[in-house]
Amino acid sequence: MCIIAIKPEGQKVTKKILESCFENNPDGAGFMFAFGGQVQYQKGFMTFPNFWDAWSEARNELGLNRRLVVFHFRVATAGVVSPGQCHPFPITGDIHQMQKTQGRCNMAIVHNGLLPGWGQGEASDTMELVRDVLSLP
Repeated sequence: MCIIAIKPEGQKVTKKILESCFENNPDGAGFMFAFGGQVQYQKGFMTFPNFWDAWSEARNELGLNRRLVVFHFRVATAGVVSPGQCHPFPITGDIHQMQKTQGRCNMAIVHNGLLPGWGQGEASDTMELVRDVLSLP
């Protein structure tokens, strides 16, 4: 199952912990945080060095040690393994928007587990849940 890790405000997370999460769930990673009244996300990191570089840059430039950050490390259970299938997903009915590897939105989601009967095509079970249920008005 995927790993969801939460870094509380004012706390740091070590490289060792994040690397262990990635090694145990190697199908891609991403993270999200609140900034400027929106949720910002970066995802689609298919190697730990790429993930670590992006996290380090965002952490330093945006002061993310002071903020709550949610990380997601994927192990594919539905859908293809690709950068766009990584979490987090913005809450939208547009699959193409969900596949963008960085962005800003009002709400986003990470998910851990299986949704039986969902994600039988190229979209993951979580993407279908977001499109078909969570994005409804």
